[in-house]
Amino acid sequence: MARSKPKRKQVSGAGAAGAITASASNSKLSFRGYFVLNAIFSSFCILQLILVRLLLRDFAGLYFFFIFLMVSFLVVSLFDYFAEKTGLGDQIEGSSVPVNEHP
Repeated sequence: MARSKPKRKQVSGAGAAGAITASASNSKLSFRGYFVLNAIFSSFCILQLILVRLLLRDFAGLYFFFIFLMVSFLVVSLFDYFAEKTGLGDQIEGSSVPVNEHP
């Protein structure tokens, strides 16, 4: 028996191929999910900072670099969380047009 591929929603658009496909699954994270992602990334940055500090004598600027990475990731996560909550993230993959504006 042949396996069938998962069906994808097909929407006609003004793209070069004439059709834009989007995955039917909706993968929105909860606030807890974003918190866990930030905790994992922050622990990775702290681990890297500790390892680099142990291996190198000159570590000037490393604190700034890793703290900047953690804060930047937090800002992007907050932006993404609020974009999903307000509906700004409801766009077809690979398209700049929101889902509800396609004919």
